[in-house]
Amino acid sequence: MHKTSLRILLVLFTLLLGLLFGCANRVAPDGGPFDDTPPRLVSMKPAVGSLGVKERRFTLTFDEYVTLKDMNNKVIISPPQLTRPTILSIGKRVVVELQDTLIPNTTYTIDFTDAIADNNESNPLENFSVAFSTGDKIDTMEIAGTVLNARNLEPMNGIIVGIHPGDSSLTAFTDTTLMRASRTSDLAQFVIRNIAQGSYRVFALKEADNNYRYDFGTEGIAFLDSAVTTSSVPATRNDTLRIDSLTIDTIKVVKYTRYLPDDLVLLYSEPYSSKRFISKRERPEKGILRFTFNALPDSGFAIAPIDSLPKPGGKWFVSDADRERGILQLFLTDTVAERHTRFAVTYPTTDSLDLPIQKTDTVTLRIPKAKRTKEEMEADTTAQGKPKSPLTLTFEHKGTGGIHDSILFKTSLPVDTSALRGIRLYNANDSILKDMPWREIRLLPGRSTAGILVADLKYGTQYEIQVDSVLFRDVYGHTLDQTVVDAFKTEGKDQFSTLEVQVYGTEGPFIGELLDTSDKIVTTVYSDTTLLRFNDLKPQKYGFRLVVDRNGNRRWDPADFKTGRQPERVFYAPKTFELMKNWDIKENFYPLSTPILRQKPKELIQNKPKEKKKEDRNKQRERERRDQANREASVSSPVRF
Repeated sequence: MHKTSLRILLVLFTLLLGLLFGCANRVAPDGGPFDDTPPRLVSMKPAVGSLGVKERRFTLTFDEYVTLKDMNNKVIISPPQLTRPTILSIGKRVVVELQDTLIPNTTYTIDFTDAIADNNESNPLENFSVAFSTGDKIDTMEIAGTVLNARNLEPMNGIIVGIHPGDSSLTAFTDTTLMRASRTSDLAQFVIRNIAQGSYRVFALKEADNNYRYDFGTEGIAFLDSAVTTSSVPATRNDTLRIDSLTIDTIKVVKYTRYLPDDLVLLYSEPYSSKRFISKRERPEKGILRFTFNALPDSGFAIAPIDSLPKPGGKWFVSDADRERGILQLFLTDTVAERHTRFAVTYPTTDSLDLPIQKTDTVTLRIPKAKRTKEEMEADTTAQGKPKSPLTLTFEHKGTGGIHDSILFKTSLPVDTSALRGIRLYNANDSILKDMPWREIRLLPGRSTAGILVADLKYGTQYEIQVDSVLFRDVYGHTLDQTVVDAFKTEGKDQFSTLEVQVYGTEGPFIGELLDTSDKIVTTVYSDTTLLRFNDLKPQKYGFRLVVDRNGNRRWDPADFKTGRQPERVFYAPKTFELMKNWDIKENFYPLSTPILRQKPKELIQNKPKEKKKEDRNKQRERERRDQANREASVSSPVRF
């Protein structure tokens, strides 16, 4: 072959090699495998487990650079420190400096939980704590358990749990700082470590002022009825050694010391506020005084004019107490009272020691000026040119369209109860109105502007409510401008489900609550017997919660620390109920048969712990390399000669 042709072939061959192998992306060196191990403690000064410690500064050295995360909420020191300690991370060291004076002959614990992590990859050092003693021994006993919300059995994380000596009274929780303390984890679990052998009272506290004691009326709490005694027993557990996430190498039986009690359950509740105050005071009209409370008082409210004008005589107002919104309205019925602007308002509350007192506020409520435009005045007239009545009436249907729905009415001014006879009910099927009797018409408790209507309705029927404009009037004598008509229809029975729950093993009265999958109440029934029936249910999935109404006041009550009363018990059915159209279901419920920690279905739990997925980033990178190679291979075209 001619030399020139040979050179040309060599050049072409070189170019082809460049096309074949030169297209691959060039990747910079990756710097080696990822670090997925947490920091390791190398040393501590004074050393872990030191006796006779007098220093208040502790230096922990790790095998890599570390950082602290959320240390104010995660790091807790026992005995509790009233002055916040100084905690710093410096390179590979964590420095803790206590500000409180050390207590003689006491074991101290610095519990970091997972606040320490390596600086580069943020691998947390889980459940990490160190102990030392100012005396000649280290106490080793432990108390462990879980804190749940007493009302809905939700796990309570970030709650302080502490102890006092077993022979102390409940008042130790209010008078002195907790002897030792811990904090609940994301799973609501707690461990109080390095306790001396003995008997202890256990308390939980949602700390508000960092004094590690209970302040009446301001903080949520939990407490056990009696003291617990620490102990320990030898035990074994299985430790699984894995080759990888799918392959088990061996299962080893490991001996360890089990510290008891380790299964306590504390039921946390927040007290109803006994401290009442007026948050807002208004006078929207000359004849209406409006007070908004943080919580309406049940009784003991009084008001009196205190300016120099003549005093009204007798009953000079009609009250309307809307407890749901905390609003008390006084509708003045005396023209003399309408002229007053300064009032003494007296209501029950508590003092700084949470003792009941009557408080009197001096309130100035000026008469609003009437500033009305021509358009507003024209809008306040009827089609016939007469002034519009200030009395209005509206209806509201609460339910699912069944025969057990609540029919409510609301008025703009206090209604004259004798005028309720002006509300008529008709069966409107076939466009023919047939008069029907009401089973009950009444005002709601404490209300003068809201009431409820009850009738024996039928499924799949059209109804109409008519209110005679002349017969219906308020306490001032106003009538309606025109007849009010409210038309509604009940759905067919085959569109609903019925659920009966028979309770065994505990006595009522009961409050039964059906819940949606967000743990919100859909409907409630009250029963003095052990049978609870829910009617007119829409087909869907429900949870069931049972409240044992110990005092029969038809509401759940939290703990009362003063009397040592625990919160009223709440139980969940450990499964949800899937209801279909036209089903009648009966369920037997044994509240005491399932441990409380396993009662609430997982799908109803709202305060779920954060999932800590420890991803193998080295495997992930290897997958990415393979995927990249496959992509490059798929886009490479074969070379044809």
